[in-house]
Amino acid sequence: MASHRAWREGAGEANREGMRRWVGGGDVPGILAYVDGKPAGWCSVSPKSSLVGFRQPKDFPQAGGSASRGAATQAVWSVICFYVPEAHRGQGLMGRLLLAAVTYAKANGAQVIEGYPFVPEKADDGAGGTTAVFERAGFERVRELLPGQWLMRRILA
Repeated sequence: MASHRAWREGAGEANREGMRRWVGGGDVPGILAYVDGKPAGWCSVSPKSSLVGFRQPKDFPQAGGSASRGAATQAVWSVICFYVPEAHRGQGLMGRLLLAAVTYAKANGAQVIEGYPFVPEKADDGAGGTTAVFERAGFERVRELLPGQWLMRRILA
């Protein structure tokens, strides 16, 4: 797995080429939602170990709480990003994508699934999701990574 720094430095075409190689290798980096037969949203979901440039929770300052015991030794998957175009926002699509991501991860061997959302008032563009969406999908807050950003986890096994 490449470092977060290498991923940042590869912004643009280098990262797009990396994504093409990843998908070309047979890995699935996420799931799509369709409305009326047209793509309407995306959610990244994949084994945590496959994420290129992903900042691990250990890379964040310690800010209260501790990780659940044993999660590091299980098959852990991560949800790190959503994209829902403006025309489809406000319809609960992000929550449905997250639930579909959980189902997909579990069907592919995940025992734990994590997300790194922000509290709504700090969510900016919402690409990482919000704690409220994750809580409605059965995730629990594990620890605060940055002010307003949480490591959230759902045990699937």
